[in-house]
Amino acid sequence: MKVTFIFLLLCITLSAAKSQVRPDTLHYDVVLSGANVGKMLAIREDAQDGKTQYTLISDINVNLLFFKVKVYYIVKSIYENDVLQSATVDTKTNKGVFQTRITKEKDLYVIKAHQYRHDLETTLTAPIDYSVAKAFFNEPTLQNQVFGEYLGDYLHIKPRSNRAYAFERQKQHDKYTYKEGHVNKVEKKFKFMNYVIESTD
Repeated sequence: MKVTFIFLLLCITLSAAKSQVRPDTLHYDVVLSGANVGKMLAIREDAQDGKTQYTLISDINVNLLFFKVKVYYIVKSIYENDVLQSATVDTKTNKGVFQTRITKEKDLYVIKAHQYRHDLETTLTAPIDYSVAKAFFNEPTLQNQVFGEYLGDYLHIKPRSNRAYAFERQKQHDKYTYKEGHVNKVEKKFKFMNYVIESTD
C-alpha cells in the first residue's frame, strides 16, 4: 500500500505540473499510543476550469498482538463556486473493499455509501458547501455542520476552546484543532481504537 501511496502522490504532482497549478498539500502522521502507524495527505488543487478538488489520502497499518487493522482510503471531493459537485471514497481494508459515491443532480445529491458496517442510500437537498475534505483547509468559524464524504451524512460542529471543534454524529466524536486556518490535529475515538492525526508541516 505504501508503494500505491507514493505513486498516487506522484500522479497528483505531475497532474498539477501539467495544468500549471500548484496544489496545496498538508502532511500528517497517524499516531496510535505514541507509535506512528500511518501517513495522511490533504490536498487542495484549483483547476483551470474554475473547479477545486480536495483529496484525502490515508494509509494506516496497525499490527498488535490481538488487533490488526489495515486501512487505505482516498477521498476526492470536487467543488464549483464553493458548492460540492461530486465526491468519491474508495477504501481498502483487511475486512474488504468499500466505496461511497455522491453525485449532484439538479437540486439533490444522490448518495450511495457502502463502507464497513455502514450502508446508506439516500438523497440530500443541495447545496452542500462544506465537507470534511474541505475542512482540512478551511476552519469552520461560521459553520454548524459538516458533510462527511465517508458516511454520506452530516456531522454537527461544536466549537471548543483554543481553535478546536468537535465533529459529532451519533457515537462518533472527533476533535479537530486548527492552526493558521488549516487542520493541525485530529483526535478520533472508536470503540476499540483511538488515534491521532498530527501535522508534520
